[in-house]
Amino acid sequence: MPTRYNPALDTLAPEKLKTILAKGANGLIEVAEKQPSHDQFLEQYCKAPMPGNN
Repeated sequence: MPTRYNPALDTLAPEKLKTILAKGANGLIEVAEKQPSHDQFLEQYCKAPMPGNN
């Protein structure tokens, strides 16, 4: 639970705040879904060369 928050949030209607937070969460989910899987990342960026293929 947060120990502090921005008091300016008190000026927003609860439904408006819920909408803003939901849009932010959905944006983060969309970005995360576009990322490669762990295996895909390792294959692309960390693949070791085959022995003897110098």
